[in-house]
Amino acid sequence: MDFLKLLRSLEEFLYELCTWFLFFPRTLYRVIVHPRRMAQYVNTELTQKLDNQFDDAISPPMFLMLAVLVAHGVELLMHQQVTGTGSCRARCSATRKACCCIARSPLRCGR
Repeated sequence: MDFLKLLRSLEEFLYELCTWFLFFPRTLYRVIVHPRRMAQYVNTELTQKLDNQFDDAISPPMFLMLAVLVAHGVELLMHQQVTGTGSCRARCSATRKACCCIARSPLRCGR
């Protein structure tokens, strides 16, 4: 593969990545605030030529993929913030008692 073609494809990917950072929050806002208007917008955009589709928003399949990735990232961050629950559940299930898992306090699990 030619080095210039590799650079050109890298440039196109970086451009797409920057447009995702710009258009994803905008599209998400529009979907949450005006879902019917956004559905009409998608219907009108799908009737246009392929080159002119979704000039000011992300296409629905790409939006879905990015939304799932963002939700998964948030879930991973939230899971890292909750600490001590795994060892607490192991101790509670080993003793077959409902100790601290309800209160989510690892300090009470020392029984």
